[in-house]
Amino acid sequence: MQETDAGLELLKDDVNEISSWVVKDIEKDIIIPELEHYFATGGLLSHLEYKVIGDGFTHTRFDDTTIPNEQVGFYLLDPRKKYNSILQVRPIAFSYNVKESRALLSLILGHVEKQLPRDGVTLKVQDPITGDIRGVKLTGFKGSDVAFENMMYSVDGTSATHGCSQCFGRFGPNAPDQNTEPVFDPASLRTLKKMRILGEINQHYYANMTGAELKAQKDVDRLPELFEASGMEIPNWNRKPSTLCTEINIACKNQRGPPLTLTEPENSVMESCHWFLNINRGWRCCYLQKLGEQVDQDIKLADEAYLGSKRPLKGWDATASVKLLANPKHTSDLLSGHFLQKQVAVVNDSLAVLGAFMLKKELDDADVNAFERAAGLLGVTWYAFFSTKERCEDACRELGLPVPPPEAAFLSFHPGSYEHHTIAHAVPFVRKHKSFIKYSSWGCEALNNVWKTLLLEYTTNSGGGKEFDPGYEAMLRMLRMTNPLFRKHSERFAEERRRRVYKCGKCQMVVPALTGHVVG
Repeated sequence: MQETDAGLELLKDDVNEISSWVVKDIEKDIIIPELEHYFATGGLLSHLEYKVIGDGFTHTRFDDTTIPNEQVGFYLLDPRKKYNSILQVRPIAFSYNVKESRALLSLILGHVEKQLPRDGVTLKVQDPITGDIRGVKLTGFKGSDVAFENMMYSVDGTSATHGCSQCFGRFGPNAPDQNTEPVFDPASLRTLKKMRILGEINQHYYANMTGAELKAQKDVDRLPELFEASGMEIPNWNRKPSTLCTEINIACKNQRGPPLTLTEPENSVMESCHWFLNINRGWRCCYLQKLGEQVDQDIKLADEAYLGSKRPLKGWDATASVKLLANPKHTSDLLSGHFLQKQVAVVNDSLAVLGAFMLKKELDDADVNAFERAAGLLGVTWYAFFSTKERCEDACRELGLPVPPPEAAFLSFHPGSYEHHTIAHAVPFVRKHKSFIKYSSWGCEALNNVWKTLLLEYTTNSGGGKEFDPGYEAMLRMLRMTNPLFRKHSERFAEERRRRVYKCGKCQMVVPALTGHVVG
């Protein structure tokens, strides 16, 4: 206990330099960094490093892109231990886009489901300016033992939910476009600064404002006018981040909001460019609205400068996949993206088709055929993103898609193979039962997992060895979730998968596994 308390004090010291947010609990005050660094640093969330401290063990995942340890994303407490241990989550790279950030944040917190009680835990967040205290509740889904895959923690002020079609629409490709219908309000410097720890997305935020806060909000929304009145030049992407922060703070000096205190990235073209890109994307309608299309061009030029000078293009890695899914408009041309663009279109179209079946009670033959085509395309696309070069090339030829260039990088990702079978499993089931909703508990989860994993590269066997392989764990849990017989017949089922057949856990029907040739 003493060691834990000492660790708490050390963490407080580290965090004080980053944030003024205080999360209050019944027993003690714990400082939690705002998610400013997570959302506003620019770059892409492709790896995670996470540790459990004070719980008898420490597990770390990392790779050579790790950021300095002091740049911590956020802390969560472990309610089971009555706050004797801390779950420390460190983003190693960061999400481009609020939509992906929300989905990824949900996924990150999903890793720590067993750290939170089933009846939830309420974090009380105190605004350092107004003194207001608001509760943000994190709750688990109470109907499943397969918590790793079923947890969806709330990031909009509501309770967490199962991976149902409603959640899929909110977190997946059907979520609102950030450039036209932002989920959180990017027009407010003060809102972005606060980040509203896990909650109070746009629709909740204004409803909970006091009169003074609402006035401050309106003042901050006048930032474009302040820039114009002051005669200051609109910031551009090659300005040093520290200079940009200074200019923003000058324009905001009469506002109620706290000053902007983003840390200037280390000497890195990539971080400098993406730092500014995120500023542009996040606050464009606030004080960069005059740039218009020029902002898009700057984004393209910055990406080209990064990809051209700092790192040779190696085809699709997780970063490229996330960037394309986050904003294909700005990146498809940069990444020799005819093939990738086609792949992303296939992913989005297939997920949309599959998702549309979730709420239908009965499917006709045309529906089943469409479902089969979408599942096959998604399965082959999955291989194209995460697979060996040979398997990917074979799958692309079967679909008539361009074969990726020789220099393309491929990821060996063993759960991906099973995800493909999981989606494929829905086809014979739907064909026989003419319904998807009867099996929606696993079907929705399978679709949701495909979307989440396309956003996040798991590095299997990294740091934990055989004792903890996140990819292997994910595969086992998916198997248990989608097929009840797996618990008793795992070896036999493994042999069936090697023979490229699949046995339905509901109706016991043995069918060939899809490999792409079914797609017409």
